[in-house]
Amino acid sequence: VATMSGWGTPLPEGWARGLNQLGFGPYVVAVQPTRVAAIKAAATALRVTGRPVGILAWRGAHSWVMSGFMATADPARTDAFKVTAVNIEDVWYPRVSTIWGASRKPDSLVAVGLLPAAAWVSAGPTRSLDRSRT
Repeated sequence: VATMSGWGTPLPEGWARGLNQLGFGPYVVAVQPTRVAAIKAAATALRVTGRPVGILAWRGAHSWVMSGFMATADPARTDAFKVTAVNIEDVWYPRVSTIWGASRKPDSLVAVGLLPAAAWVSAGPTRSLDRSRT
């Protein structure tokens, strides 16, 4: 599996592999069919593991870290919840992109409806997220 892009930057698999090799894992790369499903998976992984979640943004050209969220119910207890906002850490801050605009301040709480279309990488545990066993 390739871990570096043609520009010398890590692909999602490289990001997860690096975190695992440094002892911060286990992290896995997950792909969901919709942005809503990806945000729910990211919130669940964050809640269950207590670890931040990596996110690809800006059509995959940039990375964010999701460090928290607000939801209508606890993802560790039910699948019947809606994520209403996420805390974003943007490594680009305080720079301004000529394409994407200003980056967000650290720990910005952003309503899900205000997030730009993004590809989300849910990096979470390799253990089961099946709540029927908790």
